[in-house]
Amino acid sequence: MKIIVGGFVFYQNFVLFVKHKKLGIWIHPAGHLEADESFDQGLKREINEETGLTISIISAIKNDLTDSKIASLAIPFSIHMKNNEIRLDYVCVSEEKEVSINSKELLDFKWIEIHQIEQAQLHPTLLSLAKKAIEIYKNYT
Repeated sequence: MKIIVGGFVFYQNFVLFVKHKKLGIWIHPAGHLEADESFDQGLKREINEETGLTISIISAIKNDLTDSKIASLAIPFSIHMKNNEIRLDYVCVSEEKEVSINSKELLDFKWIEIHQIEQAQLHPTLLSLAKKAIEIYKNYT
């Protein structure tokens, strides 16, 4: 089973979307987890490889677990299973807006103002996830 980690990356009042080369659609940055990576490590690596950004992850809920190894991991706000894949989606924050896309995987990028997300012409499922991510981000800031 493949594990995919994805992040809705926020910079101030903007959220990042990338145009995937193989799929030809706008999505949030995501990628496959590599062997021996935690979810957090894989997410940070994927976003950095695709966009050049260094991010922090916002946990979807407060993590009160006592096991330090588990408690240190961020909690995704969405978990979806389809076919032979599990997808974990997170809310992330970047301290920078300068994106350097990986042209092997991506065609383009765009920062969308969060109050204009409805006009972004995203797939309905992605729009629903983006709206939930925005809600979590607003509660964080």
